[in-house]
Amino acid sequence: MPVLLTPTAYARHRGCDEKAVRKAIAAERISTIPTPEGPRIDPVVADIQWAANTRARADSGKPPQAPAGEPAPSAAPSVSPEAPAAAKPDRGEYFVDRGRRERVEADLAELELMQKRGEVYLKVEVDALLERVLGRLRPSLLQLPGRLAPILAAESDAAVVMTTLDREVRAVLASTAGGG
Repeated sequence: MPVLLTPTAYARHRGCDEKAVRKAIAAERISTIPTPEGPRIDPVVADIQWAANTRARADSGKPPQAPAGEPAPSAAPSVSPEAPAAAKPDRGEYFVDRGRRERVEADLAELELMQKRGEVYLKVEVDALLERVLGRLRPSLLQLPGRLAPILAAESDAAVVMTTLDREVRAVLASTAGGG
C-alpha cells in the first residue's frame, strides 16, 4: 500500500509552499485520495502529475522538480567551474537590459517629438546653417579695414572713430543676419 501524504507533508516533499500544492489540487493538476482523515496525496502519482501539468514560474529561480526516482531536468546547460562568470545566465541582467532599452526608446521618441516641434535641430542642420552664415560674414568683416582705414586715419576724435567702427560692424552683422 502506498504512503499517502497530507497537502502540508506533500509540500515539504516537493520543497514548495503549501499554497502551491493547494492551488494544484484546486486546479486539478494533481489528484487526491479521499480518506476519513481528509484528502491525501500519493506522492509518486502526484509527482508525475505535477511534472506533466505544472509549469515552472519564470521568477521562481528554481528548476522544475522531477518526479521521485527520476533525475531532475537541467534548467540551464551545465557550466564548468573554470568557465567565466559571464557564461552563467542571470535573470536580473535581462530586466536591467530591458529597462535600459525601454529608456533609450523613450528618449529617442521624445527627441523625435522635440525635433518635429522645432525645439531641437540635427547637428548636420546646425553645421550647414553655421557654415552659410559664417561664409557670408567672413568676407564682409575682412573688407572693413580696407574701407575704414582712409576714413579713420584722418580722424583725431576718438568718439568719432568709435561711432564709425560701431556703425560699420553693426551694418555687417545686420546684413549677415538678414540674409538668413
